[in-house]
Amino acid sequence: MPPTEVTSSLPSDNMVRVAPSIPSHIEIIVLFERLGAALSVVGVLSIFIAFAAFKRLRTVPNTFIIFASVANLGASIACLIGYSGVLAGSDSHLCQAQAFMFELFMQSDPWWSFAMAVNVYMVFFFSANPNSFLRYWYAYFLVCYGIPFIPALWLLLAHDKTGAPVYGDATIWCWIGKSSSDLRIYTYYLPIWVCIVLSSLIYVAVGYYVFKQRNQLRNLSLSNPHRDITEARDSGEKDLFANAAHMGSANRKVLQVTTINTESERITRPLPGATPLNWFKGPVEDQSNFDQQVGASTTAPIATTITSITAEPRHDTKESFLQRIQDAFNGWCNKFSHMDPVKLAYLRTSFVFAVSVLITWTPSSINRVHDIVRPNEFSYPLNLASAIVLPLQGLWNAVIFFSTSWLALRQEVRAKVDQLKGVPKGRNVAEAVRYERDRFFELERRATRQNDDTNSEISIITTASLSGSRDNSIKALRETPSKGL
Repeated sequence: MPPTEVTSSLPSDNMVRVAPSIPSHIEIIVLFERLGAALSVVGVLSIFIAFAAFKRLRTVPNTFIIFASVANLGASIACLIGYSGVLAGSDSHLCQAQAFMFELFMQSDPWWSFAMAVNVYMVFFFSANPNSFLRYWYAYFLVCYGIPFIPALWLLLAHDKTGAPVYGDATIWCWIGKSSSDLRIYTYYLPIWVCIVLSSLIYVAVGYYVFKQRNQLRNLSLSNPHRDITEARDSGEKDLFANAAHMGSANRKVLQVTTINTESERITRPLPGATPLNWFKGPVEDQSNFDQQVGASTTAPIATTITSITAEPRHDTKESFLQRIQDAFNGWCNKFSHMDPVKLAYLRTSFVFAVSVLITWTPSSINRVHDIVRPNEFSYPLNLASAIVLPLQGLWNAVIFFSTSWLALRQEVRAKVDQLKGVPKGRNVAEAVRYERDRFFELERRATRQNDDTNSEISIITTASLSGSRDNSIKALRETPSKGL
């Protein structure tokens, strides 16, 4: 809306105070609006290029992001027009086109979010194959673009009571004019929030289903009387050393050495608790502690060594707090570890997409409620918030697309670069195998060295503790013949 119209709708005692600030407010709003729209256009184009260039990125969740990105591109173009549509006049083709694009494309994004939520529901509750959804892509387009198209076209052809077009000045861009502001609720915000609420209910139901299944699996494993105790013990030892490595440096101290038998035989076979080295999990430093315990368990039961693990707390409070947040997030993610990776990937992408839609539409909805309660008051903070978050839909989709596909994208880019350099295709695989082989030998060497060090320490302690009993045995042997004579 032009500045003169804004001041004329305000009470007379506030006209002089508000009028000088409105032009600068409009300029700032338009600046943020176009900046966000430009970032979204770059993000959407990056999605299109990556999806077309790399075949591994053409997964089902990414395909639905591509479908939604078409709407983001149209909405971003409307945002780039910005205040120019208002300046051109409500009857101009530019203003009418901008309003039509807002009504159609802005509303399509929540519909795509709801479609992905329905897909998640079908996957978890009806065991649907995610790949089968792409066979009905035309149905998704018909719903997600067809339903918003109906009110968008009707409002384009309709006129209000005065004969003026419904599309017109909406303060910071062209959309449904203030003379027909009631239509904004019924043709725009009501369908959007229906999609958001239904999507949220679906994700709550899926979360309840996942945790219920997880608890059933846990109860089943705990109720099994033939559970492998050694596996549980080894798992506990691994978690112990892993947690110690996260918390700080582990200080190992020998607390007690007890002699059991002076003539025990050495046991050369490995104990049941010993597990093979894990080649592909965890850094070398984390594995060495566990390997030493495995090596020590294969020695003879000449002496029993009790080892205490202590961890020094980190002195940096900020890092400790961030570490706690990361551990809590990792623990929450581990609750989904038993799920099918395909289902988990689809759930993750769809859920993050729904969260981005919720964040996008909350400030704009609050602004709309404010306009209903106080129709004659211009709220600069709420209009600025709407102008910032609404054009960023394409940017959010780009962040979701590349964050969930980052590993595959990096591998594909590296393969393309190697192909341009003439590097053989299997070289990276060979280097990975060679790295894991060298890592295994390094782990084995450290385990052997630490095992030898442990045996030597136990031998020294045992020799010192048994020296007295050996002297007594020799003395008894010398005195026995004299008693016989």
